[in-house]
Amino acid sequence: MSCAGCVASVERALRGVPGVSEAAVNFAEHTATVAGAVRAEALVQAVRAAGYEAAVLAGDEDEQGGREAEEFAHYRRLLRKAAAAAAVGAPLLAAGLAGRLPPLAPGAGQIFWIAAGLVTAAVMYYAGRHFFTGAWQAFRRHEANMDTLIALGTGTAWTF
Repeated sequence: MSCAGCVASVERALRGVPGVSEAAVNFAEHTATVAGAVRAEALVQAVRAAGYEAAVLAGDEDEQGGREAEEFAHYRRLLRKAAAAAAVGAPLLAAGLAGRLPPLAPGAGQIFWIAAGLVTAAVMYYAGRHFFTGAWQAFRRHEANMDTLIALGTGTAWTF
């Protein structure tokens, strides 16, 4: 989950399961509390059908042990991706602000901009692929979320 819209989607999916009387999702802890007479597997499948990951937590030990290590690993991956994007984007931004980028004209300028477009497309694929896949999943469910906004913005900027 990446935004309040995701929380609403997950809550709506949980409440749609027969037997659920109440469902509340905690965005900060990435957990859901559900009341009612329903199997846990039905809840997990409903959340997955809504386009999100889900698992049943057996107790506090499960919740704290594996989840913290998994979140830390995920955070480290995101930092590596952000560093790669910054390594490509920052020099282009600085050169653009300083007026040092070649004009889009036949010859060397055109070759530079084609190369820059290919490199930024590769960085968008590496560092931002999860935004585009999340936006596609939301589109298939006829919803919009933060991934949709980011994918539309970066995709449009790259196309321009």
